[in-house]
Amino acid sequence: VVSSLIDDVRLVVATTAADHALGLRRAAQIERAGALVFELGSVLDPSVWPSAVERLLSRFDPSTVLVLGSDDRFSAPWSALEDRGRRFVRLGGHGAGTAGLPPGWPPVALPDDIQPQRLLEVRAEVGVPVDRFLVLTAIDLVQRTRPEDVVTVADRLRNEQGLEFLLVGEGPLEAHLVDLMRYLERVNVRLRRPRHGLHELVAAADLVFDPSEDAAVRPAVAAAAAVGTPVVTSAGGGVETLFPSSGPAGLVVEEVGDTKVLADAILEVRRRGWTAIDPESVREDIRRLTSSGREGLRRTVLGSPPSANGN
Repeated sequence: VVSSLIDDVRLVVATTAADHALGLRRAAQIERAGALVFELGSVLDPSVWPSAVERLLSRFDPSTVLVLGSDDRFSAPWSALEDRGRRFVRLGGHGAGTAGLPPGWPPVALPDDIQPQRLLEVRAEVGVPVDRFLVLTAIDLVQRTRPEDVVTVADRLRNEQGLEFLLVGEGPLEAHLVDLMRYLERVNVRLRRPRHGLHELVAAADLVFDPSEDAAVRPAVAAAAAVGTPVVTSAGGGVETLFPSSGPAGLVVEEVGDTKVLADAILEVRRRGWTAIDPESVREDIRRLTSSGREGLRRTVLGSPPSANGN
């Protein structure tokens, strides 16, 4: 989002990143992309976050405020902003002022060609033999991505021969997932921290599985569309548009959190024998979706095309 808007507007971000290490890294990434980041969580009690945001609004006097995610502790300043006639755009949240990311906008670049030998190396490095059907989930380990559903689905499919789950991610729910896996005595799901490129992981998998309830487009799902790997994902974020007629096979499950339906969808993809397709056949579709999505994002936030001086 920051990379797409930074040439058109001055972005000021108030974050509560110190809640966990993953948030701190995300805040650093946003700052490196060009936004001015104010980190509230490390020194300020949550009770004074709203007043801190109000001071930021007074200092920078924005015509539009872009909010990523949803946090009830900020409801008061957002409401006050709307009362003063300012535009309030929330991406990936709920309630008044909500604006979704443009449908089908994959926030990933098209990959370079990945050599088959490299995919074999990735399989070996994550510990999944090539004769196993690899179901990959690459998400932040936070509540909205529902990583516990991956473990529960794996438990439902524990008796399926040759089926193995790989959950790649980091975040505050990591310890909880380890405890859940121990409780269920899972042997067909592996938890790994990110160390490979997303496209490498997705291309090495037989299926990408994302049970998120996040309204934003999911990066691993977008990467799957770019490299041609089949997908099972929950609805939301315009994921349906990531499966053009010439693109990869995918099943979109409407029932968020229904692990039985999700497990059945994975078995259906495996039963049909869907395989990765030549990504060249979808590259033009991905370019088109990326371009139109970024323009749609600018219109959503700015309310009109950017002026010549970038304001």
